[in-house]
Amino acid sequence: YLSANFQLQTVGIERSAALVEKAREIARTAGLSGVRFIDSDIESAPFEDVEIVLALHACDTATDDAIDYVIKTGAQVALIVPCCHQSRAAAIREQVGDLSFFGRDGIVDERLLDLATDALRGQRLRGAGYSVDIVEFVGDEHTARNLLIRGVRS
Repeated sequence: YLSANFQLQTVGIERSAALVEKAREIARTAGLSGVRFIDSDIESAPFEDVEIVLALHACDTATDDAIDYVIKTGAQVALIVPCCHQSRAAAIREQVGDLSFFGRDGIVDERLLDLATDALRGQRLRGAGYSVDIVEFVGDEHTARNLLIRGVRS
């Protein structure tokens, strides 16, 4: 998917200055070159020469911010791991209304809304010209938040 002249330069974007410093220290200790971390929100991050976007533990709307970044930069590959879904699930609940026809179990509603949210996110990437798979990448015994939204620009 990447050009033969591709030079891997990695930029980590994180809003927490403490986590940025920790990541920088880990990279120094591991002797990683071509890796840098910046203290920023994703909306203000650099947009040049982005090939791959990797978003781990993208809580709530951070997943949507990462998808925006993928689309705006025209990145070749997106690997996005959603976490919490509060805002988007609440918006879907508002639009759909009563979900009691599925039962009266809150956990079922929560999981249904999580899946609907991630399905819509995948469709958004597809609409922007990406081939998308949503796959389980960590077993349920480790976490219930185990989906990976994987997109490759067509």
